[in-house]
Amino acid sequence: MSWNKNVVGYLTWFLYTLATGALLTGAAGTLCTAAGLPAAAGYLAGAAYAAVAGALVYGIRRLSSGPAAWKEKRGGLFLALEAFLVLALLAAGVFLRARQAGDAQPSSVYYDMAEVVAGGRLPWKVHGASHFYIRMLHLVFTLAGNQYMAGIWLQIVLQTGAFLGLFFVLRSLYGRAAALTVFGFGMCGPYMRESCMVLSPEILYFCIFTAALALAVRTRKGKLNPVAFLFAGILAAFCIYLDVAGVLILILVCWTVFCIRDADPGRRKKLAALGLCLTGALLGLLACVSIDVLASGKSFQGVITAWLWLYRPGDFHIPFAVGGGNSLPESFALTGMMTFGIYSFWCDRQAERISVWLAAACAVVLAVCGGVPIEDMPGFYYLYLLCTILAGLGVGAMFTGRKAECVQEAAQDDSFAEDGLEITDLEEGRASGTGENTSGGKQIKYIENPLPLPRKHVKRELDYPLRTLPENDDFDHPVSREDDFDI
Repeated sequence: MSWNKNVVGYLTWFLYTLATGALLTGAAGTLCTAAGLPAAAGYLAGAAYAAVAGALVYGIRRLSSGPAAWKEKRGGLFLALEAFLVLALLAAGVFLRARQAGDAQPSSVYYDMAEVVAGGRLPWKVHGASHFYIRMLHLVFTLAGNQYMAGIWLQIVLQTGAFLGLFFVLRSLYGRAAALTVFGFGMCGPYMRESCMVLSPEILYFCIFTAALALAVRTRKGKLNPVAFLFAGILAAFCIYLDVAGVLILILVCWTVFCIRDADPGRRKKLAALGLCLTGALLGLLACVSIDVLASGKSFQGVITAWLWLYRPGDFHIPFAVGGGNSLPESFALTGMMTFGIYSFWCDRQAERISVWLAAACAVVLAVCGGVPIEDMPGFYYLYLLCTILAGLGVGAMFTGRKAECVQEAAQDDSFAEDGLEITDLEEGRASGTGENTSGGKQIKYIENPLPLPRKHVKRELDYPLRTLPENDDFDHPVSREDDFDI
């Protein structure tokens, strides 16, 4: 998802630079303190790393602007290398989780609730994700015989499949470099590996979240279809009812309205799509509540009150620990990758991609500080996930941004169109004979046609005066009989 650069985009970059710089220096200082070095050494090391990252972005950007023919010939090689990296990261992630599964503690409140016992009944949970997770875990225990490791392997399979799906979603949005970065952190990062070792509905909801994201981002392709946003809002409402983290899906869907498209749909159509999205979200929430009323046998007001009470804000506080891993090398690596985005933001002159993800990360931070998420799903999981996506965007923009810029410059140099207009649009203007295209309700003026094309026949009249010649005028030139020039 890409948007036109404007004042909001530059302000977002400024906030991103401040946040990333603070996180980088803080992680470097903490890492040096843990190693017995003064914190000032870490701050200097962070500043030096930021300078090296800038030089690296510049160098990669220059190298990625090579001949397009060379890249096309080696497209199969790049695809094979990408497949190899995906399989290697997938195998490494499964291997590390399998080795770590033996250290998992066989005790969990969800194990006690989902355990198969004679005469036991599964509890009814207000939290939708926990409700479905308990029933899925109960089904697995029914087949595996109350084996705790069966639940752990269920989470490993669910998380691996979710990250694999997220890889293809991000690859379609931002390219292979960004998708591989996120997939690498998801498969090999200590925080994500440790989250699999504790039975929690967070993993199941992550799968639902990824599937909803894959369906939601499809609204950005092609022309703006307001009706599609109605169904996207309903899908976001289902995710919100399962857990409050589904608000991120709604943010992404609403932001998709303003994505860059081939033709400008106009302000009215964008507002209509946004209104239908919010309407669909409201209708979806009402439908989820109604289904819950029919299934649980409770009153409509009672279900809504219980759901709102579950996500009531608490006392505002700033947590000192992010998640359960607290791995300093991982934190430094993640913030170090995010540093590339400070410089790669300028690799693309027209589009910017970090606004929506930074807005989603800020929403998660405010929710965590306000105590909105439940205790079993505190929100750090998605904060880490959003940070990896921002890191992937910083890496991917070094390659994709320059490519888009070179295509635009080539179009301008060949005088095919103005302002990055496509050749097909120019041909439509030529065919109409006006030299203009009014697609999307916006009149576009093209440059004068530089190519020689057949001109329209213009009928002319012979209006010059004719001399009057005598009747006996002879046009034959006299020659001698011996002249044989015409033989």
